[in-house]
Amino acid sequence: MKLMSIKRIAAISVFLVSAVTVSAQEADSLFPEFSPDVDMKSSVPENSFSNRGIQFGGWTVPVYFSDSSSDSSTFANTLRLWGRAWLWENSSIYIRGKYTYTRTDAGEVESDNIIDLDLGYLQAGFADNALRFSAGRKYFTLGNGFILNGRGDGGEIELTGRIADVKLLASYTGLLKKDDNPYNLSSKDYSDGAKRLFTGGSISHTIFNQTIYLMGLYQKDYADETEVSKRYDSQYYGAGLKGVFPAGIMYYGEIFIEKGSTFSYSSVGNNLTVNEEDIDAMAAVAGINWNIGSVFKPQLILQYSYGSADSDRTDYSTPYGNTASTDGGFIPFGTYLAGYGLRPQIGNMHVFRAGISFAPLDMSQSVFLNRMTVIAKYSYYLKADKDAAVDTGYGAEQVPGEAFVGHGIDAGLRWRIFSDLALFANYGVFLPGEAFASEAEKNHFFMSGMNLGF
Repeated sequence: MKLMSIKRIAAISVFLVSAVTVSAQEADSLFPEFSPDVDMKSSVPENSFSNRGIQFGGWTVPVYFSDSSSDSSTFANTLRLWGRAWLWENSSIYIRGKYTYTRTDAGEVESDNIIDLDLGYLQAGFADNALRFSAGRKYFTLGNGFILNGRGDGGEIELTGRIADVKLLASYTGLLKKDDNPYNLSSKDYSDGAKRLFTGGSISHTIFNQTIYLMGLYQKDYADETEVSKRYDSQYYGAGLKGVFPAGIMYYGEIFIEKGSTFSYSSVGNNLTVNEEDIDAMAAVAGINWNIGSVFKPQLILQYSYGSADSDRTDYSTPYGNTASTDGGFIPFGTYLAGYGLRPQIGNMHVFRAGISFAPLDMSQSVFLNRMTVIAKYSYYLKADKDAAVDTGYGAEQVPGEAFVGHGIDAGLRWRIFSDLALFANYGVFLPGEAFASEAEKNHFFMSGMNLGF
């Protein structure tokens, strides 16, 4: 089995144990967010400890998935147990533990058991919750979650004001278990767990259901490398717009530039040359969801994403890919999924997606049946620079000078049978284009699972 196939299995497994979604990306997520925590919250309105007390619950997510590119299948089950203790008004302590069992038939990937502190943080609100503070292990997200969306240890301050809303955050990933750490780039990250510091924030203003915002993020790599040249340090500056229009139209759009420092690696014979280089990259994501108010609850989905290219980069998932001069490949640390059959990195990609979701049994008198949703999507993958490589995890040989990467067709099922029981399934097929050798085969991906809360 190729190393890339192993890394794809590992990436999906980490996605399973640490997945979190945001609303604009929910239709794309491998693991839909059914919010079992919300279902378990107390309905008692008082905010004192004596009335709210301690709440607790949990949920389990058994999942099976297979990927034809690696000719492997994997079963994983994640159990989460949580508890919340209310302290005073708008303030509480939340703790969530996690146990994940993973078993795969990929010969070079061992079955594994992970026990970890998933979340554990204090949150407090002041001035009628206009000022909110949280500290501990939690999810940290900026904007739509594209540049940052994941767990870490740190703190966050949010201020809601008349003129603008402000968020400041700081998160460190070095205390996460290495098998449960989604920020890996270098080989040292995989062996020790990524040790990255994220600091940043956003400022936003909302008027008539339209929100405009600015974001900034600083990422510093503190890996225990013997050579500093293996580290990847980056900064992101972005702007976004999101909102709701009449007739059920929701939209979002974000654009980023990436700066920072990395290194180029080139070799002639047995001589390796390493030079420090600047990062100069950019990316953009946008989407429209149109909820059509009619029978079957149809929703039309349009999405676009772009990541800049580097003509001499070999891949966009390691700090070693740049081989000469300025690094123009965009590498984020957030949530990005552009299909099930093909799950590319954003670097050197234009991705156009269109789809529809609907409730096929909406007219049923049964509340159990009309909660079913079906999602279908088509994706068109194109290189930003036809002469540069793309990082897709798809093992076929690439053809230089060809821009068309291929087509993707996805289908998904979401069925919330009860408030604490849901089923889901995803299927995707990737049809390779001219950017791959003519003998390249289709790639099929399938996964199914359930979410059981208690």
